[in-house]
Amino acid sequence: MQIPFEQLLRVAWYEAFRHRWLLIAGFLLINVVAIAAGLSWPPSYLSSTTILVEQKNIIQPLMQGAAVAGDIRDQAKIAREVIFSRKVMTKTLEQIGVLQEGQSDLRQEKIFEATKDRTRITNVGPNIIRVEYQDRDPERAFKATKAFADLFIAESFASQAKESQSAYDFIDGQVGEYHEKLTRAEQALKEFRTANIDARPGTSAEVAKRVDELEVAIEKTALLQKEAKIEEESIEKQLSGEAEITLNLTRESQYTARIAELQAQLENLRLTYRDTYPDIVRIKHQIEDLTESLTKARHDREDARKAAQAGQQTFVDENVRFNPIYQRLKQQLFDTRTKIQTLNARFGEAKSRLKTEIDRATRVHGGEA
Repeated sequence: MQIPFEQLLRVAWYEAFRHRWLLIAGFLLINVVAIAAGLSWPPSYLSSTTILVEQKNIIQPLMQGAAVAGDIRDQAKIAREVIFSRKVMTKTLEQIGVLQEGQSDLRQEKIFEATKDRTRITNVGPNIIRVEYQDRDPERAFKATKAFADLFIAESFASQAKESQSAYDFIDGQVGEYHEKLTRAEQALKEFRTANIDARPGTSAEVAKRVDELEVAIEKTALLQKEAKIEEESIEKQLSGEAEITLNLTRESQYTARIAELQAQLENLRLTYRDTYPDIVRIKHQIEDLTESLTKARHDREDARKAAQAGQQTFVDENVRFNPIYQRLKQQLFDTRTKIQTLNARFGEAKSRLKTEIDRATRVHGGEA
């Protein structure tokens, strides 16, 4: 027969109420035992420090492309190897007063292992490690953590200094070896040139060949200069002709044509209407405005012409300047003039080099005589 769940709850509540003093006594006993255990349990303190490990090696800029510089990858692993080494552990335990003289090797090994168990080294970020040490004595925990960090940094500096010194000694040796080879090569070349005069630069055959090459280059450059000057004159003539052809497209011509058109409309309207007719009045005003604009355009053009003549420049109407054909010719003229300047510079350089080679030939012939 299965008892309903609600009935079980009522029975349990009834039994608990009947033995309530026993339950209260058990609860109090458990709390007292827990508090006593907590008070009697020895305290433990955790001290930690964070170290930033520089990834870049101090000799890396010098050794790039020539040798492989040290590269720290697993920072925590490297730190554990350094901190848990016999040298660092011994110094740390001596500083905190745990390791003393007269202790047996077995005792010291147990101390080392216990210290390693209470020490934790982890990576907390890129190039950042954390060293934690746990001990019952807070001062000893602090001193141990500080000693681990100081000794690790000192060992890292010493390792980098040793690596840098080795690299420097290697580079210095290579430089000395290359310098000695270069000195021997220069001396051998000097002796060879002394024994073989014809092998030295500046002999008569070589100088004569360079003089001939420069004379040919000067002739070609002079011919190109003449061709460029002819091309420049041709483009200037084309520009002048293009300005004359495009002159009828100026604003003055447009104003004149519009005025003539309005005059014709005005004459037609006067055949039918009086001068007070609105369209006739409007056309008259338009003719007056256009006439005023035409007069202003002529004055502006004349002023620009006079200013250009005063500055000894060629006057070109505004509409002519914006003509596509005129723009293309102007670009061709600019390119041609640039080409002429380049040829002039090349011609001058060739003449200077020719004079230098002729002077050298004179010295060579004098030495041979």
